Amino acid sequence: MATGTVRSNGVELFYETRGPEDGEPLVFIMGLSAQLVFWPEGLLDAMANRGYRVIAFDNRDAGKSTAIREPLKYGPMMAMLRYMVGLKVHAPYTLDDLVADTMGLLDALGIERAHLVGASMGGMVALDWAQNAPAGQIQALVLINTSCGFSPPWHRMRPGAWPRIMRLLARRELFEREADILRLTCNTEPELATMKRWYSIQRQRRVSPRTAWQQLQAAVGYRPRAKRPLPDGLLLASQRDRIVHWRCSEALEQRWHWTMKLHPWAGHDLPLDDPEWIVAQIRQWRNP
Repeated sequence: MATGTVRSNGVELFYETRGPEDGEPLVFIMGLSAQLVFWPEGLLDAMANRGYRVIAFDNRDAGKSTAIREPLKYGPMMAMLRYMVGLKVHAPYTLDDLVADTMGLLDALGIERAHLVGASMGGMVALDWAQNAPAGQIQALVLINTSCGFSPPWHRMRPGAWPRIMRLLARRELFEREADILRLTCNTEPELATMKRWYSIQRQRRVSPRTAWQQLQAAVGYRPRAKRPLPDGLLLASQRDRIVHWRCSEALEQRWHWTMKLHPWAGHDLPLDDPEWIVAQIRQWRNP
């Protein structure tokens, strides 16, 4: 495995790569306020062992990448209310910035074509990039528990999730906050070792509640264009996701006639709940 930092779109992005240098590039794009180290090692290694050059990175404002500290006009609840009534949501940066960051990363690594795997907000980044990319640049698209403006706001963020998320962001005791995040996003009881690992990561590479607010504002108003970016894409959704309704993935499936697979019990953090299932679905989709 190799690590490094590149300058992209005015920010520094920290990244990791694994797998053969001459393998087909497979880029993993993380979700809201999450870091590259939250991708399960087993998932990344499994794809690298299949011959892919696997690239994961910290989005701006997360992990070891540049933190953004511009003034906030309003918090996440006001951002969602503005979105629900059709008003523009102003954010310190936009989803387009996140796309440009990712494109710049690949340019710096000398990569011209890639396969993309995006989770939650990372799926929005992947989808937006694919819709605006030159023909052939994006080879394949896998979206995990993602959402977009094709779905109503109460599917994009389940109403019951809001109070829990607000309480989590307000918590000051770091270990308990990370444990509660795991309990909200996963449907398997988190092991003590996992909670300790997340706590250790946050102590070393802290992501603040402000990051969550800013990235939420960047994502909340995202609506793809009507254009289908690829003939087929793989949509992976969790039937028991307590944050994003699985029908957000169904909306994309019905609109573009893509392949969708529904996990029966996993939570929003499907990669952590069942990484082997993801590997199996990608393998079957790519080699039917």
